[in-house]
Amino acid sequence: MKTMKRERKRSSIIKNIPVGEADVVLLGVPNDRHSSGWLGSALAPRLICDQLYYQVEELMQFSGREGDEARVCDQIAIAEKHLAVEEMLPKTMVKGVMEEAHDLICYGKYVVSLGGSHSVSIGSVAAHHRFHPGMSVVQLDAHLDFRKNDGDFMQGKPDSYAHCTVMRHVHAMNIPIIQAGIRVDSDIELGYIRKNNLERNIFRANLRDDNDDIVEAIRTHEVYLTLDIDVLDSALVATGTPENRGWSWGKLYDFLEMLFSRKRVVGFDIIEVCPGPDFDRARGIQTCYEVAQLIYWMLWQKFRSKFSK
Repeated sequence: MKTMKRERKRSSIIKNIPVGEADVVLLGVPNDRHSSGWLGSALAPRLICDQLYYQVEELMQFSGREGDEARVCDQIAIAEKHLAVEEMLPKTMVKGVMEEAHDLICYGKYVVSLGGSHSVSIGSVAAHHRFHPGMSVVQLDAHLDFRKNDGDFMQGKPDSYAHCTVMRHVHAMNIPIIQAGIRVDSDIELGYIRKNNLERNIFRANLRDDNDDIVEAIRTHEVYLTLDIDVLDSALVATGTPENRGWSWGKLYDFLEMLFSRKRVVGFDIIEVCPGPDFDRARGIQTCYEVAQLIYWMLWQKFRSKFSK
């Protein structure tokens, strides 16, 4: 007797609705051109959304206490949109992200950008800054990303929009910056930091790493968050430029709960998830699942007033 293959049911977390009817838009940006590490982050946006379709539970448990749970997707309408940027050079891609995010914010949508390489964040930050000129940017990352270009470690024509330049672009926008989880430096970046007196805003993993101190250092109420998944320890995630001695999932959740409770997070991105061929499929998909769970939880944190009893 033949066994019939059973198809999975799609959940209600991401609604099959026009973007215009959504409260939240997951903006997929599948571009990892000029990545310097392991490839595959361009695959992440759709795979993360797949996990929200089929694996993440609609009922979210928040603290483990009885009654402290909610179906987040019943209170906020989440839609997805994926940009056709796979073959674009980073500068062109950044422009496309900025324009699309700007239009979505203009129509009142809460935008979560999914990379792709960290270059995605340049366009998303620029779009949010137009609407929130007094915001800060909080970067969770293993790397400083203050290079001018990638010419010191990549052959060929240097790219000033490579993933290693993100925070230099943000600094050029005159946006206050707080960096946490950092554990890798370069001579070029240290020179830039010292020249611009930025060291006091850098919280290095395992050295200056208290969550309360990090949040207290943010001087503005409005915050944009850029979360490079390599802020986590290399043993925990599939990412293009992994580094050891990183944060745990527990520390990340604790920090984000504090950030969302004390600040107004106007938007965020999650980048550098790498489920590509340089990792085994199980590890890549596991990271996508964990990130999908994180996104769903973060949206509860953002819109938790809707769930108050």
